[in-house]
Amino acid sequence: MNKTTRNISAAAWLCTMFFSLSLIAQEQTAAVQASAKQIVLDNPSSGDLQQLHELGFDLGCGAIFNGDKLYLELAPEQLALLNSRRIAYTVTIDNLEAYYKERNATDLPKAISELEQLKAQSRANNRSLSTQNTTIDNIVQYEGANEVSWGIPQNFSLGSMGGCLTYTEMLAELDEMRTRFPNLISVKTDASPSGTQTTWGNSFTNGGQYATWPGQTVYYVRISDNPDTDEANEPESLFTGMTHSREVSSMMNLIYFMWYVLENYDTDASIKNLVDNHEMYFIPVVNPDGLLWNEQLQPSGGGLQRKNLNPSANTGNSSLRGVDLNRNYNYLWGPTYGGSSGSTTSDTYRGTSAFSEPETQIIRDFVQAHEFQTAVNHHATSNLIPHAYNGQANAPASGREAEFAKHCQELTRFNRYIYGEAPDVLTIANGDMSDWMLGGIADVNGSTGSGEAILAMAPENGSWISGDGE
Repeated sequence: MNKTTRNISAAAWLCTMFFSLSLIAQEQTAAVQASAKQIVLDNPSSGDLQQLHELGFDLGCGAIFNGDKLYLELAPEQLALLNSRRIAYTVTIDNLEAYYKERNATDLPKAISELEQLKAQSRANNRSLSTQNTTIDNIVQYEGANEVSWGIPQNFSLGSMGGCLTYTEMLAELDEMRTRFPNLISVKTDASPSGTQTTWGNSFTNGGQYATWPGQTVYYVRISDNPDTDEANEPESLFTGMTHSREVSSMMNLIYFMWYVLENYDTDASIKNLVDNHEMYFIPVVNPDGLLWNEQLQPSGGGLQRKNLNPSANTGNSSLRGVDLNRNYNYLWGPTYGGSSGSTTSDTYRGTSAFSEPETQIIRDFVQAHEFQTAVNHHATSNLIPHAYNGQANAPASGREAEFAKHCQELTRFNRYIYGEAPDVLTIANGDMSDWMLGGIADVNGSTGSGEAILAMAPENGSWISGDGE
């Protein structure tokens, strides 16, 4: 592995390590209405899982398998779908809105206090990186591996929405990074070369109860030793978050990582080498309208909105409207491959056509305006790293299998995530961002993907569930 590849691998690896301090933020796959509930399926059969798949439930993002139990947090409309199929379940939390509101009031102050204590410990130890010989009780413990005790970024803070940053708070973080480190990070910039914005915010007022907002700009920043210049001779990496807006750790861990890199540039030789020798591009929120809608519905955290807000896809005030952006990319898209749904109420509704949504068009145009070698497209939750191909079981060889295996082996040395193609470690997801980035032989629609052959993967960071099911 050459120096450039090691640098890129280190960036991707560090990203996957920092989900834990999202704290409450990564536990927000929660309720839209008082009647939204957490349920458990006890030892679901393969037939039950197949029915859930047919109903459009994404059993990768937000569904938690804990032993022989499957936990889900569902809107009333989704519960009705289960009832229609006579799938047996037990309600474990009857009123998710009240549950998360109370939890935010009691646990967020504790989490903020704990975070400040960790920051103080890092200051006292005057460390960025240190290692300690620790053995973890884990069947995939690496022989002779030292556990890494990571210093805590002093500027990282939890947000007001159950620990998650609101959209406005996230943008303010990017501005603060630029103010503090103008020689390392660019000003936040429109990711669309043509100025495309999301267009869905004005369509929803919920009877006048909630405010509306204009079309949103999807922003990126660049971290590099010359952040205001795109240096043609340096390799590029892309990091994205919050394609699914309820998966808040997918944004929070990027903010954490960015602060870590910026703060440790002057004191850590590996970070300096990383920043000096390639360009890192960050899009913390791919789906701003989904985040804004969750803010309107559940300002204390817990919004279930996953998709964008396309008004042609199941209008109304539930969290089921919109298009799943991670099923809308033009590679392995459509009903042929499975792993998406044609139903507008489904979590995995793929849209009327590939790239039908402004958000996916923005990512497409941004990617094709650059020369990314790797991409890390963050999601939550499962503690896995699915990599292309995600959209087809027994997919044709990509020619990159050995690279993916080596790359992921390095990424998981300490966090021990499981990795592989999604059909093997998660569920099939076609029209997937990472599949399109990698591309390959022509699919049934004649698409060969981005044409960039990007080594792309989608870490599923963290778990919102503890051993007792809550």
